[in-house]
Amino acid sequence: MHALRPRILRFPGRVTRPFIGALVTCSLLLAISPQSATALVYGGHIGASKPVMDDGKGQDGLGLDLGGRVGVEIPMPFFDLEAETIVGVSSYALSGDAPTQTVRIGVGFRGGANFGAFFQGFAHLSYGRQFNAARGAPVGPIADIGVAVDVTLLPYIRLGIYGAYNHMIHNDKTRQGDGDGQWLSFGIQGAFVE
Repeated sequence: MHALRPRILRFPGRVTRPFIGALVTCSLLLAISPQSATALVYGGHIGASKPVMDDGKGQDGLGLDLGGRVGVEIPMPFFDLEAETIVGVSSYALSGDAPTQTVRIGVGFRGGANFGAFFQGFAHLSYGRQFNAARGAPVGPIADIGVAVDVTLLPYIRLGIYGAYNHMIHNDKTRQGDGDGQWLSFGIQGAFVE
């Protein structure tokens, strides 16, 4: 009779160090920031996603990009910095024969300056899984980098647009060269600043 053992999510070594490093950095920023000078930010986005390359197998269609974030905004002398946690779902090739969906959770930073509109740059490191009926469900780290422009509609509400480049490093070496692990996302975003 086999003893029951809990299943533990194991990260590959090349993922563990950066992921833990990003978590520790976010935690340190939260710990050293003065409580009166920080603001909680709850945000989300909805838009479209599109693979960077067409692999000739129906992977060239537009799809849906959804996500949410919770962060702490830390005012700096010339700009604001936000440490945040994100969740997201991206899908593309909805009209193709083998759509791909990606689910992820991660941490990252967002920084920007307010010149009438709030111009931001952001970057995240996530861990996720892709689902594709024809090719299985690889897991691995996902990095994204992007830009956004927000306007403040009310004192606590921001609305704007975003664009990002996303790249998943597959654990399946046979898929490294295809366009399935790289996609663009763009759309509208909003945030409530507490």
